Amino acid sequence: MRAVTVATFRSDPLFPKISRVVAIILEKDKVVRPIDVLIGMQLLSRDDLEEWCCGRVPYLEKAINCNLSRLSRLLRILRFHVHDLKLIPSATA
Repeated sequence: MRAVTVATFRSDPLFPKISRVVAIILEKDKVVRPIDVLIGMQLLSRDDLEEWCCGRVPYLEKAINCNLSRLSRLLRILRFHVHDLKLIPSATA
């Protein structure tokens, strides 16, 4: 599979689902967190997220229902998409 770039991310098969989930999140909130996108795409359950937050799952990637290369691809597409939407990244605790 080709590498995702700024010029090609819209043609990636993951893009339509990511953009739908982001639109749903933005209808309810003004912040798009990658965790919310993963939950919206049904790659992470709220129960698994809670288990991770409580320290019962050693690392979040273990609870996500996809491999690391797909997760990396998804996060890269998400980054390009939210940049196009003029959302500003911010660090949170």
